[in-house]
Amino acid sequence: MTEFKVKIGDELSKIIEEPKEKTIQTLIVLELYREGKLTLRQAASIIGVTYRDYLEIMAKHGTYLNYGLDEALEDIEFSQISSE
Repeated sequence: MTEFKVKIGDELSKIIEEPKEKTIQTLIVLELYREGKLTLRQAASIIGVTYRDYLEIMAKHGTYLNYGLDEALEDIEFSQISSE
């Protein structure tokens, strides 16, 4: 895992929910998902939650489901693995 330091002002620090590191990581992953750089399953895996939990996080943050070809193929592959 790569670590880096980010300086944020006191005002922003007061707004970010605890635990701050996890919240910041979740917000970054949400933005990468919005930009189409991560699939839903990748995003959930990165922040260590289930697919369904990530859907709840998305709803909490007003993020819409980006369900494209990548997600469809990923779901097909996951369903085949799960049924074995």
